[in-house]
Amino acid sequence: MADKLVSYADAITAFSIVSGVTFLLALTEQDVRCSLVGRSTVVYAAMILQAATYGLLILVCHRTENRLRSAGEPLPADLVPIRRALILARISVVLLATIGSIPLVMMALDDTACLNVGA
Repeated sequence: MADKLVSYADAITAFSIVSGVTFLLALTEQDVRCSLVGRSTVVYAAMILQAATYGLLILVCHRTENRLRSAGEPLPADLVPIRRALILARISVVLLATIGSIPLVMMALDDTACLNVGA
């Protein structure tokens, strides 16, 4: 079961990247961009909430894995720092992907063509 939690944490990390790229691809459509004009606060709040949720889920997987491993046969001591590095790497990927996409979202939501759609 502990090994499955590692796989779940990896899957959550991958899903965060895929969902972010999908959102950025959706923003290439003018209809999508224009529908979000004036709602940038909601978009940014949703991005932050999504990153926080993914990070929390990764931490839950990690802590549950720790509990399961402590109840059974522990990992060799040389693997402990590697596991810590992996958890930090997973959370860093989620945070960096979110932070890195903010400038792209800002540019997309600042589309001046959307101002002329209703005119």
